Amino acid sequence: MDHLDISYFEDLYKKYYADLCTYALKYVKSNNLAEDIVSETFFKIWESKEKVKSISNIKGYLFKSVYNNCLYFLRTKESHPTIGDYDFSLLDTAAIPYKDALDTMMLNELAEYLEKAISKLPSQQQKVFRMKRFENKKNSEIAEELNLSVKTVEMHMTNASKHLKEDLKFILPSFIITFLLSGM
Repeated sequence: MDHLDISYFEDLYKKYYADLCTYALKYVKSNNLAEDIVSETFFKIWESKEKVKSISNIKGYLFKSVYNNCLYFLRTKESHPTIGDYDFSLLDTAAIPYKDALDTMMLNELAEYLEKAISKLPSQQQKVFRMKRFENKKNSEIAEELNLSVKTVEMHMTNASKHLKEDLKFILPSFIITFLLSGM
């Protein structure tokens, strides 16, 4: 890997990342999605870095690439799963028939990080989060079982989401955090 390649890429990233996120936000209406789309765009550029060096208007190329990625996302968003579609019991690696031991190891590590982050939450937030995400209970069921108001359950989920996103942001890419925690 050439030092100039890395330096050039870092310069592009520093110079255009924030503007590209703002641009993507106009289309996808979500900061997390905009960041994911821009990150994916930079990843694709890195993969084809030899081609990119020959582009005369790199700024125009970046914005057009982000635009195309936004359109692609908007066309295919129906096929993107939401948190309600995801079964957190899949984090139990015994239930997943992975052929590759590395995949299982990575999934175990992900589950471990998630569990550590959850264990840092206040006790009541932990209970509410686990009931909502792992037991798939409705807010009203959680409220009744824990003798809380539905608004309190919603507040606990919102606060848990904020804390977990903060705890996991250095470990997981934002698109995974968004996937795991969106809709709280």
